[in-house]
Amino acid sequence: MLKKFICTKCGGVEAVPGGSAYFLCSACKPADHYTLKPAYLAHKAVAKARRAGLLDDPREHSCTDCGEAAIGYDHRDYSKPLEVEPVCRRCNSARGPAKQPRIDAPLAEPKTEAKEGA
Repeated sequence: MLKKFICTKCGGVEAVPGGSAYFLCSACKPADHYTLKPAYLAHKAVAKARRAGLLDDPREHSCTDCGEAAIGYDHRDYSKPLEVEPVCRRCNSARGPAKQPRIDAPLAEPKTEAKEGA
């Protein structure tokens, strides 16, 4: 069922299947609105580091908080995308959300070691 939502940016009304209090109409919403969020970018950086072999599978580690088997990596600050700790599901929930960077602050570039002789 379609519901009418009012765009928080332009005030226009659009009928969509779902929305929220922070609804943006299709004209105001950028095409890449999810991919610009700091959390998405940080998680994407961790996935890329895992594929490159810079980070192990988190299930090979124990939770840094309780010592149980870890299931994933947790960010405490999304502006530092590769500063993560392996945690279990319960401890990840207990930690709460990570610190969000300022909107105008760019994400820190991951540090990579220079190859010898380069």
